[in-house]
This record gives sequence, C-alpha cells and structure tokens, in this order.
Amino acid sequence: MAAKKAQTLKKSVAVYLLILMLILIPFSAVTAAADPNAPVDSLPAVTDPGQAPETQGPSASTEEGSDPAAAPQNGSASNQDGSKPTSADAVVAAVEAGNLAAGKTMTASSYTQTYVAANAGDSNASTYWESNNNAFPQWLQVDLGSSYDVNKVILKLPPSGWETRAQTLSVQGSSNGSTFTNVSASASYTFDPASGNQVTISFTAASARYVRLVFTANTGWPAGQVSEFEVYGQAPAGDTSPPTAPGNLAYIEPSSGQIKLTWTASTDNVGVTGYDIYANGALRASVAGNVLTYTDSQPTTATVAYYVKAKDAAGNVSQASNTVTRTGSGGGGTGTNLALNKPITASSNEYIYYASNANDGSLTTYWEGAGGSYPNTLTVDLGANADLSSIVLKLNPDSAWATRSQTIQVLGHDQNSSNFVNLVSSASYTFNPASGNTVTIPLSATASAVQLKITANSGSSGGQSGSHDHGHVLDAGIACGDRFHRAYLHSQKHRNAGILRHEREFLPRDHEGRHGGRWRARRRRIRERNLYARHQRCRVLCA
Repeated sequence: MAAKKAQTLKKSVAVYLLILMLILIPFSAVTAAADPNAPVDSLPAVTDPGQAPETQGPSASTEEGSDPAAAPQNGSASNQDGSKPTSADAVVAAVEAGNLAAGKTMTASSYTQTYVAANAGDSNASTYWESNNNAFPQWLQVDLGSSYDVNKVILKLPPSGWETRAQTLSVQGSSNGSTFTNVSASASYTFDPASGNQVTISFTAASARYVRLVFTANTGWPAGQVSEFEVYGQAPAGDTSPPTAPGNLAYIEPSSGQIKLTWTASTDNVGVTGYDIYANGALRASVAGNVLTYTDSQPTTATVAYYVKAKDAAGNVSQASNTVTRTGSGGGGTGTNLALNKPITASSNEYIYYASNANDGSLTTYWEGAGGSYPNTLTVDLGANADLSSIVLKLNPDSAWATRSQTIQVLGHDQNSSNFVNLVSSASYTFNPASGNTVTIPLSATASAVQLKITANSGSSGGQSGSHDHGHVLDAGIACGDRFHRAYLHSQKHRNAGILRHEREFLPRDHEGRHGGRWRARRRRIRERNLYARHQRCRVLCA
C-alpha cells in the first residue's frame, strides 16, 4: 500500500513540475522583451534596439549566406555553417599582444541616433555602433595610424539581453583610406550571447593602415551592429627608419598649475603611432600619433623642461624635439651662483680655453673641450652639499654666434661619495642668440660636485662652457673647428714666425751667440697672444 502511495506522489510532483515549466517559459520571453537592450520581434523596424525592443523587420537579406560573394571563412570558429577550422587556417602571421584598434579613430558609412562609430572602439561592450536601418551595404572602419600586417579581427555585441543573430560581412584593408581590397571574403557570422556574443575572424596577414567591415545582412536587425571592433597583427618586418623629430615645441599656461604643450607632427616612412612627452628628462606621458598637444599639471613653483619624441609601430624612436622650459616661481636662474670661481676641472681643453673660464662670471671667456674627444666633461667642486634647483648654461649672446645645440647629461655626487650618478639624463639643448643664448636645465638634487658630460655639439667638434653656476647659472661656450679655422691657424703660424725672426736680431746674445731665456719667454708670449687673437677672429667668422 505504501509503495502505491509513493508512486502516486511521484506522478503528482512530475505534473506540478511540468505545469511550472509551462508557466516560466512564456514569462522568460516576456521579461526579455521588456529589457530595453533586448531586441525581439515585437515592434516596428524603426525602433532602436538600444532604446526599445527591436523587431527583425525587412533587411537587404535575412537568409544566411545570401550575399552572392559569400564564401566559407577560413580560420573562423564561428562560421554560420558550423564548419571547423582546417590546418591551413592556422597558418597566420604572429599576432601582436595588444588590440591595435584601441583608442584609434573609428568612422562609419552612417549611424542611427546616438549609436556612433566611436562606440565600437571605446572598450565598453555595452555601447555599440548601429548603421542606418534598411540601407545595406554599410561599413565601419578604423584608422590604425600606420600600416600593420593585420591577420585577425574580433567583433563583439553586448554580452547580455541580445538574441542570437547572424551578420554577413567582409573585412577589407587599405593603405590610403580610399582604395580597399578584401582581406577576408564576405561570409555569415553568428553572434551568440551563450558564447560571449563575439566572433573571431582570422585570415592570412595583409598590410593595412585602414581596416573596414562591410555589412550586407543581419538576421536580428536590418543594420550593421558592432559594440567592439578589435584588430590584431604586427608591425611590418624590416622597418628600421625612425620618425623625424617633432618640431616647434612650445607651451602656454591656460590656468594656474597647467602647462599646455603643442608641437608639429613628425613624419615616418610607415607612420607615426605615438608621441612620448618628457619632463625634466623623465617620461611624463604618451599620446596617440594623431595628437599634437598635451596638458601637464605642475605646481607654479616648479621649473620644468619638456621635450617630445615620436615613435612608430616598429618601435623606432625619433630624436628629441627642441626643449622648452617653464620657469617656476621657486627659482630657475635668478638665485645664487654656487659655482662662481669654485675649483673646476675638465677632461680636456682646446688651446687657451681652460676649464676656469667656465665659472669666472664672464661671457666673453669660455672653456672648450678638445675637438673630437667626446665625451667631454666639465666638473665643478662646490665644496659642500648644496640643494640644487637648476643649471643655466650660457653662450656669448653676441649675434655673431650661430644657433647650435649641445647634447648634455648632468651628473653629481654628494660630499659622502666620489661616484657620480645621473641627475638629468642626456638631452639635446638648443642655444639661440635671439633668446639670449641661454638654456636652463631644471633639477632637484643635493650635491657637492656637479659634472656636465657633453657628447655632441652641432656648432663644434668639442663641448664648451663659459661660466659655471650650480644651483642656478652655468655659462657655456662653443668653438669653430672647421676648415677656415685650420687655414687661419696655418697662416697665423707663419705670421708669428716672421715676427720672431725680426725681433730675434735685436735681442742680446750670450758669449756663445745664443739668445737664452729672454728669447724663449718672448717667443712664448707672442705665441699665446696671437693664438688668442686668432681664435677670437675665427670664432666670429665661423660662428
């Protein structure tokens, strides 16, 4: 009897479960239709699926594979026919780790309401692009900024609240944005929320800067739809040419604590992909290749020197732009000259242009390193630790000096060490007589000795410095070192010889007919006097 009751109870439970299922299934469909992000077959075709439920409506083609150009898509794990990739599909170029389309400019043939092209590149799968309805074909395009060997795209739709649908599309590439060719032939791809609502389309690597999706059908809505358009690939092999240096770097201060930098674009044989902005020798920020401005936030008391470098897809980096310096209210050239007349040494010097000329407080004298002996170093001993805020390098502001640049690194050590460490990384600084022939290098350090390491000079074969102020002022000079310089030296040598031959006849001789010490001293004084006069004239003519 008990067994019979148990069997009756089981049958009753089964009936109740069946009734519950029949109730819940329609309820689930109603709930989906009520979700404003869920497209269903209930409203007119003009309704946007992001604002209200969408209906399938008429479209150019709602049948799978209806595009006459459609062909099976090699390497796609989501082909409409459910076919699996073959071994040949796996033969693709190496894929770069990042999404090449992230943050890049997206454009489209059209869009509906607020569903603009930029939504497909904002890294937010909940926003999406949608083309005009009932107007196939439609396209969505990304400008990668430079050419890449592209071999894969990933397309996404919102991961929840959407019905399964198939979109028929092809992938095209272009180097100039006007002439496109297929890199993946038209095929139908299924977007299924159960598998993330995304498809991956792999293909043989093809060079392209512009990648375009061309839509011809959508079974879920009569428009092209994409929430994220990702592109993968790698930079073309063999590109070793760096971009040109950014030009005309300048700044304004739009408000207190803000420094807005602007510059002119670099050029590259393939394409510039970005710019790196450096502040006081350290990387401050990076921007995309189509961005030519950056606004930095700095205290008004801070003195900051900026320069910019361009880079391309292959990792080639340009030379630095010109350097601009925002002098803060806390200092930058008006403080105490800590280096004035302090002990100073150099790795070498040219003629009578000694290291001591670099911190004697005079712009008419200067130190010059021996030509062709880079790196040249100039080191000043401050005697004790000092808090340094900047170094100002000066050349003679006379207009006879041509604009030039020197590549300089600043090093230092404190009084408890003798090992020099980097204070400001090597950078190129431009000296222009029109702006006082002065360069300010901001820094914040404590040191008892400071060293300049000069590795290049566009105006000479050696580094120079005219007067030295650590903490605030360091004057720098430049030499000539060209063919005229050497020719003038040769002519001056013969002139000196003529003077000495003439005066030699009037100097007293000893009993053996020798001129002795007075003759040697006189010869040395004439040589030094004429060397100085020769170099002063050469400086003016060569500058």
